[in-house]
Amino acid sequence: AEHIINYNQAKRVAPISPPHNKMCATTGRLLSDDATTDAAYGTTDAAFNAESSIQYDKGSTAAATTSVTVGLAWLLLILAILLEVAGTTSMKLSDGFTRLIPSILIYVLYAASFTLFPFALQAIELSTAYAVWSGLGTTVTAIIGFVYFQDTVNKTKILALTAIVCGCIVLNFADEIEKV
Repeated sequence: AEHIINYNQAKRVAPISPPHNKMCATTGRLLSDDATTDAAYGTTDAAFNAESSIQYDKGSTAAATTSVTVGLAWLLLILAILLEVAGTTSMKLSDGFTRLIPSILIYVLYAASFTLFPFALQAIELSTAYAVWSGLGTTVTAIIGFVYFQDTVNKTKILALTAIVCGCIVLNFADEIEKV
């Protein structure tokens, strides 16, 4: 049976208008309060309650997620980005996997980075988090390349990196900009 959680508690947003107020925890599909609609999906509250030992609702403490504050989420995102940049730098230092320690560090650092990123996503929207991840990661990696590995620097590269950073900033404040 598909586990059903109340969509409003899952997303921590203001209630959405009926009839769609439930989300399948397995598929993420929005379900209806209407028994006919749910029957078409093969899922009803009665079937769910009968076949499942866990139902997530307002009073449930069985939620499988860890609460992450927004501040902590941003800290985790920054740490994940720095670990990813260190992993990418280790790729260059591994000299095509001919040096053992940097070669091992690639996997360790990427594993740590990809472990932190999902926790950050608990409080930061995916589009924003990934834009910041890729934009900041690209920028820091380019700076390391310029400074440490003597990659070429020119006006076009500087302009492109500036555009990436500006795009990340705009994306982060997009909701506030739309309100104006």
